[in-house]
Amino acid sequence: VLLFFFLKGVLSILINRAIYRFSFLQVAELRGRLVNSYQNMAYKIYLERNSSDYVHALTGYTAQYGEVLVLSLKLFSEAIVTLGLLGVLFFVDPLILIILVFSISLAIYLYDRVFHKRLDNVASREIGHNKRMLSSVSETIYGFKEIRILGCENYFLNQVQHNSIASAKIRSFVRLTQTSSRYLIEILIVSGVVIFVSVAAYQGLSSIEVFPVIAIFGASALRLNPIAATVANGLSTYRFARPSIT
Repeated sequence: VLLFFFLKGVLSILINRAIYRFSFLQVAELRGRLVNSYQNMAYKIYLERNSSDYVHALTGYTAQYGEVLVLSLKLFSEAIVTLGLLGVLFFVDPLILIILVFSISLAIYLYDRVFHKRLDNVASREIGHNKRMLSSVSETIYGFKEIRILGCENYFLNQVQHNSIASAKIRSFVRLTQTSSRYLIEILIVSGVVIFVSVAAYQGLSSIEVFPVIAIFGASALRLNPIAATVANGLSTYRFARPSIT
């Protein structure tokens, strides 16, 4: 058993290393391609956008792309584990499989229904705040002499503070939605256990018959809960990053 968990841990570390390395190398390559594109851009086209837009694309958009890529690869690896576990549950007890799949699917559906519109809204707002913040920072640095002469330091300071605070509030909301998914899934899984025990008691099943099933249910839920939370977290990440990567 110890050897199994040791090998599982080593394999997980190696898989995560490969995922992170591949994803961040892709981000580095994307940034290089963007810089090359900017350098070969017609000057007239370059002037159509603020310089902060190009900076934000090189830093913010590419970082979002990296997060989505990491999450996508993790979901793919977790999907393989999930299919294997669901296959085992199907042969052990189809009822447990049905309850677990229903509880987790319901949790992910409710989570997405509650937050998806808000995430779509705040994603666009966060991009706007970041652009204005970067523009103010750029103007503050490159226009240092003119700003000092005109005495308008407070204006640029307020712009940076306002947009930074607004962006921070949006980020904290997104992180809250991502962490809350796990608790919602736990609640519905426990509800599934309660429903199963209630049905078993109503049918007059003995504790000897019920306890092994509950043990299998608990062990499966313990493994599937992080996977389901990753899926729910992935949905929120995709929705929040969609304006940046589309």
